[in-house]
Order: sequence, then C-alpha cells, then structure tokens
Amino acid sequence: MTDFQTSFHQFIGLCTEDYLVRHANKGLYNRACKDIEKGTEVHYDLQADKVICTLSDGTECQLQGDLAHFSCSCPSDKLCKHVLIALLFYKERHAPDTAVRQLDFSWLLEVPLQSIAAQYKAQQIEEVLFRLAYQEKLDISESTLLTIRLNWQQVDVAFTDEARLDKALCSSKEGEADLYVLEALLRYRALHREDNYDLLLPPESGSDPASATLRDCRRIAEEIVQAGLVKLTQSTQAQLEVLALAARTARLPELEKEVRGIRGELELFHQRHVRFSMSALQDRLTRLFMMSAALEGELPAVQRQRLTGAFRSRYFRVPRLQLYGLGAHPWATRSGYKGITYYFYCLDDGRMYSFSQSRPVYYEQSSFNYNQFYTQPGAWGSALPMKELTAGQASLLRIKVNREQRLSASEEAVIEPLERMAIEQFDFGELQLTRAQHQSGAVFSGLFQRKNNMPLLVLLHKIAEVSFDKVSQNLLLAAEDAGRQPLTLTIPYEPQWASVFKTLERSSELLALRDFYALVRMENEWIYPISLLKGCSLTNIMLDL
Repeated sequence: MTDFQTSFHQFIGLCTEDYLVRHANKGLYNRACKDIEKGTEVHYDLQADKVICTLSDGTECQLQGDLAHFSCSCPSDKLCKHVLIALLFYKERHAPDTAVRQLDFSWLLEVPLQSIAAQYKAQQIEEVLFRLAYQEKLDISESTLLTIRLNWQQVDVAFTDEARLDKALCSSKEGEADLYVLEALLRYRALHREDNYDLLLPPESGSDPASATLRDCRRIAEEIVQAGLVKLTQSTQAQLEVLALAARTARLPELEKEVRGIRGELELFHQRHVRFSMSALQDRLTRLFMMSAALEGELPAVQRQRLTGAFRSRYFRVPRLQLYGLGAHPWATRSGYKGITYYFYCLDDGRMYSFSQSRPVYYEQSSFNYNQFYTQPGAWGSALPMKELTAGQASLLRIKVNREQRLSASEEAVIEPLERMAIEQFDFGELQLTRAQHQSGAVFSGLFQRKNNMPLLVLLHKIAEVSFDKVSQNLLLAAEDAGRQPLTLTIPYEPQWASVFKTLERSSELLALRDFYALVRMENEWIYPISLLKGCSLTNIMLDL
C-alpha cells in the first residue's frame, strides 16, 4: 500500500457522521445516505495522489486526503452530496480495517497566545475578552473533532486535530464565526489552564505623548489641595479647561472627565451654590492624582486600558443575563433631553445594569410622554411593556452590553420572562447602601474599578414622616434603616410631579410599610429614592403613584 493510500484510508476513517455533518450540513448528509440506500454505486480509480470516483449517474468526483481538496463535475462549488456519497460508499464497501490514527487536540492548550493574537484584529480580541467576563454553559465532546457548544448562544465550534484555527468549523452563519472560534478556544483553555490575556493585546508604542499631560494633572491637583479653595482664582478654571483639552488630545478620556468634573465643582463653589459638595471635590482630586501617577508608571495592559477609558463606549454581545427589575427613574437634563432609565440586578454576576429610553425635546413640537414610554413595549422585540419588564424577572440571551453595564435596545436579543422571586432572597453585597456611605455622602470606587454611577439599595424599617420643605422645595421622607437609625430621603419638587407629591403626603400605606427595600440614587449628601420593593412587588415612586 502506497503512502497516499495509507493517508487516504486514515482520512476515510475520520469521516464519521459528526465530521461530515459539520463540514456540510445534516440535510445534505441525509440525502447522500438515502441515495446510497436507493442503489447509487460508485466506481473508484486510486491513482498516485488522488482518487477518481464515478457515480452510477455519471457524476465524477476527485478526492484527496482531506476535505479541503476535492472537485466534482456538478455545478456546486461547495461540498456536495456527490462527494459525501463517494466518501460514505467507500467507507462502507472498500475501506480496510486500517487503524485510525490517534487524534491529538493538545495543541488547543499549547498554542501560544501571541500566535493566536496575530490571527485577529485588536477590536475582535477586545470583544472576546469582554465576553469572557460573562458566564457561558459549555458542552464539550471529542471524537474525530473536538466540539465545544456555547449553549446560551446556541453556537457549535469544532476543532480538528490539525493545529490551525482557520480549519475550525462554526455553526454560526452571521459573519461572527471568527469571534465564536476565539471565544470557544479561550473558554476551553480557561477550564484547563490559566492564561495571561495581556499577551493577546497589542504592545504599547515606545513614545508617550501623554506624559506632560499626566504631570500637569498631578501638579494642578496638588496646587488646589495646598492652596485651599478660598485662595483659588479664575486662572485655575482656565488652567483646568486647557488641561481638559490636552487630555482629549492625548486620548485620555477618563482624565478629561475628572478634570472637567473638578472644574464644575469649583464653579459651584465660587457661585456658593447649594449643590457644591466638598466630599465630591475631594473624591475627584484624589482620583485625578492617583490615576495620573499610576499611568506614568508601569501597568499591565488591561489596567492601563481601564484607567485610560474610551471616548465612545462600544457594545458587545454577551451569552446571557438573568435580570431582576429594581426600578425606573424618569429624568430631564438642562440640555433638553428627557428619558427614563430602568435598573436591573443581574443574578449571574451580582452587578446592576441599566437601560435608557430618551429623546431630545428642544425641537419645536417635540415632547416626551413618560407614561407612554413606560406603558408601551420598548426593547428587545418583546411585546411586554417596560412597566412589566422592570417589575418582573427575565433571562436575556445574546444581549449587547457596554463597559458601563448599559444594555442595548438591540432586537437581536432573545427575552424569556421568568417568575419573579422575592427580593429578600438576594444578597446584594456591594450594591447595598452602608451606614458609612450614608454618613460620608459619597461612594469612592477603587482605582482600577470602573466608576459606577448606578443607584444603591437600602433596607428600611419604616418611613416615619413625610413633609414638604418650602425653603428647599424638597419633599422629605424621614425614614429608619434596618438598624433603626434615621435616614432622610429627598425628592426635589418638579411641577409635573405635583400629583405624586400629594399622593405621598397623604399615603397611609407608605407610613404603614415595614421592612422593605428602597432603590436610591446618591448625589453628594442627598439620597433620592427611585422605587420601593417588598416581596415580589415593586413601586416606582414617580411613575406608579
């Protein structure tokens, strides 16, 4: 037997149903089997480097030692049923009992990450690394192929024993096959070894045009702290504006946000505005100094990317999110936008996610009807209104999310409503307002953690009194937390919500409520309530009352 015949027989041994179906499809495979059952026969001419196969209907195929090299006289330019018939008939009638070569898939664990990165674009790697932070249910099977099924995404990726990613087979037909192949590979490796994903990221350039900007950020933070607020002049505001522009030019968006935030707080101070917060200013100055110092030093690529930030946040598709509605907050901005932001707790990773509906209202005859958006279907192709979604629980598959945990309205997502659990069954951990946070009036996140503007949950024993402060034009809810300590919830007055204020002031049910959660938004020293939750029920204060 020649070398070619040996390799051809070993190839025939690989041609199991799973192997052929993944290279073609189930329907084509079944049609080939039925044609053989109906009497189709094949004549073979084994030559030095190929096999010429003549079917009984006159069709002629040429085979070699793999499915990458074949030809057929039929019009199809892809793997056709005639090639499948030739393979299956040979395996059934002519293949000797040649031992199938031992398959080895260890290359999946041994291929260097740098070699993998060379086959992908930086944006593709960024998206897959983002997906890896989310859970996925894997099914792994090994035969002639090593197949990894991404269950929640309903995608199969099959690897051959040849150490080539471009030979991997993916069931996805959406043009994202390369992403699924990389995701399946990295998830498989994560089960067996620990990888340094920094090796997948592109190397940093030798020059650093941002170094002067970083030094200026540290310098101005030190100057403000040393001089004190009273001695600051308007020139400091001008320096901050120039520094913000320099940070944008140097592509340091997170630093630009902090510099502009400091400038805004100083404007409030000079105006003696009631919303000025010393703790918020100290928080921003601390972050600016620490971020600048950290970026000047040596950092892993992932941490450097996190501190640098991005000007426009990208949305990435993740396998699944199990979401539990926490509340809905209507809002309006001074720049002429109105909207509603919905908040959800994720059972998979214990984090909070948000989804917003908004419209500009600064055009003539433009408006935003809060009740209309709240009570009509508005996201993910669901027939359920947002009012029911935010008061319920659901599993979202193939949902797109950005790094700030905001959900996209993409209709590609598949939503499955679930029976709502009682809120008392959850341990919210860091999402729950602590006494120390209440007393300090601020929540400072770690340097390498993303800033989180999400609201928090607070466990209340009761609301003892509701009163309207005519001086500040705020409705004050005097509450007691779970430790029987006083806590004041504040709702700023807006004419459009006048009826809500009257309802709250007269509500005996509110005063009778005991041991419940409130979703609240922290802003400086103020605590603004969004919703009240107890058992399986949820009441959005501004939208349901």
